[in-house]
Amino acid sequence: MALQERLDKFKKQQQKNVAPTVKFSNDTERLQHINSICKALVGAQMKRVIDLLLETRQAFTPEQINEACYVDMKANKDVF
Repeated sequence: MALQERLDKFKKQQQKNVAPTVKFSNDTERLQHINSICKALVGAQMKRVIDLLLETRQAFTPEQINEACYVDMKANKDVF
């Protein structure tokens, strides 16, 4: 009987120690798209920014450009 009690106690401890499952974002496709833009060549990033400016005909801050087409103007001085 003592063995069964110890086994039950061990199982309860194991259940407490099990790490919660990690939930990944369902937005994987968008994140992969953003990653591909960030790793793209400088010329490709410039083209995205120029296309955005031509389409909208508006002035954008570097933060707005990053939000609109995922090109980080502050981190990439060549594009800036």
